[in-house]
Amino acid sequence: MYTDREKKLQRLALFCAIVILLAWIGSCGAEEVKCLDMLPIIAKIESNGNALAWNRYSNAAGKYQITPTVLKEWNNNNPEQFVYDDLFDPYINERIAYWYLIKIRDYYLPVYNLPESKDYILIAYNWGIRNLYKWHRKGADYKRLPKETREYLIRYHKLEQGK
Repeated sequence: MYTDREKKLQRLALFCAIVILLAWIGSCGAEEVKCLDMLPIIAKIESNGNALAWNRYSNAAGKYQITPTVLKEWNNNNPEQFVYDDLFDPYINERIAYWYLIKIRDYYLPVYNLPESKDYILIAYNWGIRNLYKWHRKGADYKRLPKETREYLIRYHKLEQGK
């Protein structure tokens, strides 16, 4: 008989194997943004890779700074349920972050009729999908993004280029 922790680790191992398999077979077409490739850079920006990071203003937690709102959305859309303290587990935090990036790319961008691009995914991750939508409708002028979001994009692209 397995303990709950062992069962959770087995499910996590299976999830990781599936993610690796999907990345290997190219589940995202050549023209699509590959969310898996974005994770290490997002972790660097969000928390410098610190699994115990916490934002006292937004209550975002963990390596990818998952907010309670995203956790609630995960729990509403997935059979495996997590509580806030689970966000400090780096594997769970990454799993939710990856799921959320895919949800932005495959659900929110099409629903809001927004173009699929790395910048749009990052803006939605950092600033929220509704804010992205309003900004896009007003002309998508990068100068009109909040300073934090502009800096987020700049930092992401510098890290992506290895600078």
